[in-house]
Amino acid sequence: EPVDEALYYYRTSPVFTTEGLVTARYFFGFFGFGVAGDFRFLNWSTPTQLAQTRMLVGVGPSVSVSFIDNATMRLSLGAHWTPLISSDWGRITGDFELSYKLFTLTVVGGRTSDGPLDVNQHAGYFVGAFAGIRYAW
Repeated sequence: EPVDEALYYYRTSPVFTTEGLVTARYFFGFFGFGVAGDFRFLNWSTPTQLAQTRMLVGVGPSVSVSFIDNATMRLSLGAHWTPLISSDWGRITGDFELSYKLFTLTVVGGRTSDGPLDVNQHAGYFVGAFAGIRYAW
């Protein structure tokens, strides 16, 4: 029986996803330029299905603007394009950071996918928020 190609390439969203973003930027006043690296681990495996996982790593440029940046408060926006290594030329993410004294809140969002930018790529968008401690020196 022939396989329906559209059904063969169809995937639901991953059951388990881990993503990480690391940036190193140098600031010239309010503007920062540097490099970003991201890591994505996608797992579509279920108890009734064979293991289907994918691990992607990307590297690329990062830019940011800090509207306020001192020992007490920080307010910044950043954009990161990480197409190298994974060949995902559409991988663009951004972050918003608000810190006050020891508290920090970061919201990260952007485009995500399951591989290189081509006709078989499955893509979408994500948003995540993180709260933590910021120690300024």
